[in-house]
Amino acid sequence: MIINTMIMDYFLKAFPKLRKFPHLPGKSVFLFDLFLALFAFSLTTFIYTELASIPTDWNGFFVSAAVCVAVCGVFFFIFKTHSGLLRYFTFKDAFRIWFALLFANIVLAFIHFAVYEQFLFTLSIFFINFLLTFIFVFFFRMLVRLTFDYVTKSHENKLFPMLIYGVEPSNIHLAKMIDSDDNSTYQIVGFLSPSSNISHQRIMSKPIFFKDTFYNNIHKFKYVKAILIQPEEIKRIEKQLLAEICYQNKIDLLSAPSIQRWKSDKKNTEINNFNIEDLLGRTPIEIDTATIKKNLEKKKVLVTGAAGSIGSEIVRQLCQFNLDLLILCDSAETPLHQLGLNLKSSFPYVKFVSIIADVRNRKKMEYIFSTYKPHCVYHAAAYKHVPMMEDHPCEAVLTNVSGTRNVADMAVAHDVETFVMISSDKAVNPS
Repeated sequence: MIINTMIMDYFLKAFPKLRKFPHLPGKSVFLFDLFLALFAFSLTTFIYTELASIPTDWNGFFVSAAVCVAVCGVFFFIFKTHSGLLRYFTFKDAFRIWFALLFANIVLAFIHFAVYEQFLFTLSIFFINFLLTFIFVFFFRMLVRLTFDYVTKSHENKLFPMLIYGVEPSNIHLAKMIDSDDNSTYQIVGFLSPSSNISHQRIMSKPIFFKDTFYNNIHKFKYVKAILIQPEEIKRIEKQLLAEICYQNKIDLLSAPSIQRWKSDKKNTEINNFNIEDLLGRTPIEIDTATIKKNLEKKKVLVTGAAGSIGSEIVRQLCQFNLDLLILCDSAETPLHQLGLNLKSSFPYVKFVSIIADVRNRKKMEYIFSTYKPHCVYHAAAYKHVPMMEDHPCEAVLTNVSGTRNVADMAVAHDVETFVMISSDKAVNPS
């Protein structure tokens, strides 16, 4: 294998234009097919004369060979066996060659019978001639196709080994389109099947792996760099699992449109990275930042629970809206201090104030609202870990219920324009 690769590398260096060679002209293919037909007829005659111990009649051979080439040429032209690109040779093309040679040899057999009246001889020799000619023409095309595939794909530096999820006709059709694309940077190395019934079998000479086997033995598939899916044809739970596994193992998860959409919308046929929004099962919500900026610009904004996971992200998003003052309120000293340092580093132009306070302390809330007079409030201060709060229900009620009421009451009392109640990022029964 190493020697073959070295030979091909040397061959490609010696003939660098081979990769860019467009295709063999139809006339050249037609003439070469006639040469193969002549060669096959010569070999057939040699086999027959040797087996039958009959001396060769060279005058009769040349006449018969000329008739054979002429008849084959007529049927090659009728069936247009030379019209297709050899690099994309398919079994449909092979059937055209098969029928062209079949009819050609039937005609040759009747011509021979009309001249020599030896029908039994005609059947035997022309059956052999038919098989040999078909084999030579067929393997000539396969050799061209395999050579082209090897030159254009096996020696590209940007080929990424890729698995295709699914073994349905649409998945196979997609694989064929990718495999026949000269500009594709992906090499299909196998298929992932949702069913174990057809695992260990092959499609397009590529192995089929049961998806659970792949998930449980991911370390054996380190060579795989990408997985291609058609999101419309996979359940959301399966897409979530695939996305998680690919993320953990640094495998690119790619998406391609369904075959129906591929055919209907020729402009939207690209293979793209899988979008996390595809897991929503609905159209993503677009945030109207222009309206938000209009409502918040030059205003004072209070964020409770500002140092928490949700509150800190809200703070960072608010920093882009040219606020008059950003008021950060949280009961956790260290996280609030760290948030302040981050804001000074990342948003030095933002004016903010950090306040250590507990939303359960009504008097402290009264002081904050009366002192800073916020126009907008983002209330994110709450306990959010459900299992822990089930063990400490009193603390949950004091903060999530009483604390929320304190902040809401102060907002009403001080004519706050906007009060945003932030929902928890946890869920008891996620759906």
